[in-house]
Amino acid sequence: MEKFTLKPNSAYTMVGYLRPAFEYLRTQNQSLAPYLGLLGIEETDLLNPDLPVNPKDVDQLFLLAEKNLNDPNVGLHMGRAMQVHHLGVIGMLAMNCSYAHEFFELHSRYESLMG
Repeated sequence: MEKFTLKPNSAYTMVGYLRPAFEYLRTQNQSLAPYLGLLGIEETDLLNPDLPVNPKDVDQLFLLAEKNLNDPNVGLHMGRAMQVHHLGVIGMLAMNCSYAHEFFELHSRYESLMG
């Protein structure tokens, strides 16, 4: 598969949000090659959290993981590997707010800078 090319107004997912999924796959002794191949990226690309990937390919990644691990709840199990640092600025906002309304107010205020 070739790398996803971001076009104006096209939907995408950032690789940074997929890092917990890849960490979980490693803990399950899965070779990352087929999963990376689905996204058209290499393992070194996981270091670039802002790299865009096609959300349709992300769906295929989860389906492949479900099949290979024989786990219909693989998405939930991958989510357990999520750490605050995987969320970048959003995670920092969450860590520095005592209440949900503070988070949403700050997010609304700064979303144009983040996106």
